[in-house]
Amino acid sequence: MRKTLIYLFLIIILAACTRNIGKERANIYYFDTLKNSMVVEEVFLEEKENELIIPEIIQHFYTIVNNVPQLRIPYLPIDITLENGTITVNFNREYHNLTTQEQMMLRSSLTYTLTDIDFVKQVYLLVDGLPITNSKGAVIGAINDDNIIISAVNPNPSTNYTTLKLYFKEEGSMLLAMEEREIQVNKDIPLEKYIIEELVKGPQQEGLYADMLPNSIVNYIETKEGVCQVDFSNSSNFKEILKIDTEQLFIYSIVNSLTELSHIQKVGFLVDGKKNDNTLGNVDLNLLFERNESLIAK
Repeated sequence: MRKTLIYLFLIIILAACTRNIGKERANIYYFDTLKNSMVVEEVFLEEKENELIIPEIIQHFYTIVNNVPQLRIPYLPIDITLENGTITVNFNREYHNLTTQEQMMLRSSLTYTLTDIDFVKQVYLLVDGLPITNSKGAVIGAINDDNIIISAVNPNPSTNYTTLKLYFKEEGSMLLAMEEREIQVNKDIPLEKYIIEELVKGPQQEGLYADMLPNSIVNYIETKEGVCQVDFSNSSNFKEILKIDTEQLFIYSIVNSLTELSHIQKVGFLVDGKKNDNTLGNVDLNLLFERNESLIAK
């Protein structure tokens, strides 16, 4: 009887495995806000033709992201066309009802998923037939897995090690202390994105405290001519920590960490792509901030 049960169990296992033999596979990417990283899940496809594979992958994508409690990107009806390796994704106008964070996660997760298909080179995003723009009003254009902007996270494997100098609030003082942290980086991802990601993670040393909340969302970070612009999402609850006695440390935790990079001399801040006086309490975000050595503990 026992042998019979073992054989039956093995037959069930083999049957489950053989159902997927010969099927095409695809990777579904989504940004997990709890893990602060891009997550990938493998799925098996029933279809084999290129034009039929894409709708099936989209269905898998929405099924998976809506089973993640902290994510739940709303389903949006979309039209998809494929031509010469470019997928054009046309969202309906309900896209504009999503929060900035939801829009960002939908764009990045879906683009990573689609560009992982071997016959897809890039993705062009539209809303109601018009090109999608970023928070500054510029057309995003065709994107691939090398130029997707999310929260300093990229699912590509790390290719090198580097040491970052990060600044966090020191216990018992109104100063910042430097923490050196060695991390793995991808050579194609700007270091300033990794710096923001590590600041969000918080300090590893005892006696130091984070100035940024774990759920802080950065729409984008970009450096031009020595000025690094950091655009926070207004949906982030980072304002909760911006009290009169800590807002300066919040600003210079970021500024001093970024200006450790030789190509950055000044840092500017935006909220959903806009300048706004006194958005951070007493701090005027219209200013460009230079490094402040006086706030660093000796």
